[in-house]
Amino acid sequence: MRQTIATIPSWSPLYPLGVHEFRDTENLTLLCRTRPGLVGELLPYPLTATGDYLRVKWSRVGRVVDLTDMLNMEFILPCAFEGEAGSHVPLEYIESDMGLCVGREVFAWPKKGGELTWEQDGEGRIHLECRRNGRTLITTDFTPGPPAPASWPAAGPTFQVRHLTTPREDVPVTAETIRFEFPAAALREPVFGRATLELHDGPGDPLEFLGPLEVVAARVDFTDFDFGPGDIVGRSELAA
Repeated sequence: MRQTIATIPSWSPLYPLGVHEFRDTENLTLLCRTRPGLVGELLPYPLTATGDYLRVKWSRVGRVVDLTDMLNMEFILPCAFEGEAGSHVPLEYIESDMGLCVGREVFAWPKKGGELTWEQDGEGRIHLECRRNGRTLITTDFTPGPPAPASWPAAGPTFQVRHLTTPREDVPVTAETIRFEFPAAALREPVFGRATLELHDGPGDPLEFLGPLEVVAARVDFTDFDFGPGDIVGRSELAA
């Protein structure tokens, strides 16, 4: 990352500059079928929808920067930018203020703070919850088992859209499209199984409109990856 990027305050920044190395990350991903048209409603311009499904991913990060056992969860949509297929994250909940700030402001991941729990027993069963403002928003239960008869779509690169605004309402907004790649290495073979998903509304968190979501497959992956600044691949001006 360019060292000209400013951190606030400069003498005590909330996050370090540079590539962030995620290590020993465990991901539980649910492949969900959506109602027709939902993906297009959630994608920011200029991204376009490429399917009627989304992925819900819960992550337990073993180590990143100086954090350990950090939890987050995100929704992931299939999309395309100028003909290239990829993915987009329209919303993520995270329990780290460092991850929240740098993810939103630098990497253009729409993030909210949340209270997340990851409970796992000796048989590999996992219970997950995401809470915010005193309400339980998202609940998932996973049980290891045979793979579901579903084909996992390729994720491709991730495209995020950052809106550069000013305090003046009459000044157009500039939308930057940022393309990310995540070099990843599987630590061991994925664990397949079945999972459930519940979504609930909370104050300022309307999630029930995303449903009904049908969980068609679930898997646990173990990965390492590097999170760099990405490449700005497009700019467009939105009307004021």
